[in-house]
Amino acid sequence: MHALLARARAAFPTIAMDEPAFTTWLSTRTSEEMPIEELFLAWACSRGDAIALQHLEAQYFSRLNVAIGRVDKAPEFVDDVLQQLREKLLVGATPRIGTYEGAGPLISWLRAAAVRTALNAKRPQARESANEDDALENIPLSGPDPELALVRTQHRAVFSEAFKVALSALSARERNVLRLQGLDGLSLEAIGEVYGVNKSTVSRWLARVHEVLLARTRGELGLRLTLDSAQLDSLFRAMRSSMELSVARLLDG
Repeated sequence: MHALLARARAAFPTIAMDEPAFTTWLSTRTSEEMPIEELFLAWACSRGDAIALQHLEAQYFSRLNVAIGRVDKAPEFVDDVLQQLREKLLVGATPRIGTYEGAGPLISWLRAAAVRTALNAKRPQARESANEDDALENIPLSGPDPELALVRTQHRAVFSEAFKVALSALSARERNVLRLQGLDGLSLEAIGEVYGVNKSTVSRWLARVHEVLLARTRGELGLRLTLDSAQLDSLFRAMRSSMELSVARLLDG
């Protein structure tokens, strides 16, 4: 840890470091290859450090114009989105930049946030009620089998909780990739540009995400319901398509 802290200080020697506070914040990060320098910058920005905010503006926000311009190149639109992004990430009691986990480069994390902010600005009405509770309430429950439809209705709350647990197993990047594809309609190529990877990598990420969601949801249902294996399999198959269609709205926010 001392070596990591020394690297962070060397990268940003003019930013004050509260070592105990920063170390505690780092303890919640699980990235195997921890980008300590960028984590330190994000942490300092989340605390409102003026020098850190200047670095963020000069070294990162200044590089977001191209990503925003893919949605709309108008200078006034780009400027407006950048301001929205500043308010979204840097303002409030707990600024959201403090949620950066270091799973990838900070610039990629910021590009993803910038693209979603730009898309939201283009389609504001589509986001007004798109939160997890609304989405869960809108999962279709009708089906060709009346008895199965009744079981699904009876277990709505259990399914909701199981799906939330499954979502919590995803990393921040995985949730963002799902948002960008399912909610915002970005192609694999476009998502790859945001994260600096090719579309094959994005495809693998998405395949893993769906695998985790389906497996965790089924497992949680098994723990919560007193159904035999055949009944659980039948219930889960019927719910599966509804769950996949609802992923995008569940991840909005």
